[in-house]
Amino acid sequence: EPTDPFLKSVSALKIQEMEEGFVQTIFRSNQIGEGKKSVTYRFKLMSYEKSFSQDRFKELSDTLVNLAKQSGYQLR
Repeated sequence: EPTDPFLKSVSALKIQEMEEGFVQTIFRSNQIGEGKKSVTYRFKLMSYEKSFSQDRFKELSDTLVNLAKQSGYQLR
């Protein structure tokens, strides 16, 4: 299964601070199941207006995690 659909879904959220997102690593092993893969995404966030607060960072993180869950991805 391609990794692009999740990145496109993240892009569709139009998060103001999101500069880019990309696949960091893809891991395949029988330990996680035949035909399955573990994908690590990296997102670059930048605010030119003010420093990130812990609350805002948690809000963005929760948004991305919830999007992954709603999209049917298994989180580890």
